[in-house]
Amino acid sequence: MPRKFKTVDYEATLDQTVSIRECLPPEHLAQAETVLQARAEERYQLEQAGYEAQMAERAARQQQSGRKPSGPVPKPPF
Repeated sequence: MPRKFKTVDYEATLDQTVSIRECLPPEHLAQAETVLQARAEERYQLEQAGYEAQMAERAARQQQSGRKPSGPVPKPPF
């Protein structure tokens, strides 16, 4: 017995949009948001610590040599 496949209207399929809110329950979205915020905060803390270490090293080199270090000043994380 041969299988019969439906023909798909590709143009209509390409025009469809699906949002995450339609696919997931609200409690999953809330949990995902808290996880993403926690990861962002952790990443910011790591970047801030790296920035402070760079600035401390830069200040130590400036104190040791008595001159302003060459190169651009590191930008703080945002």
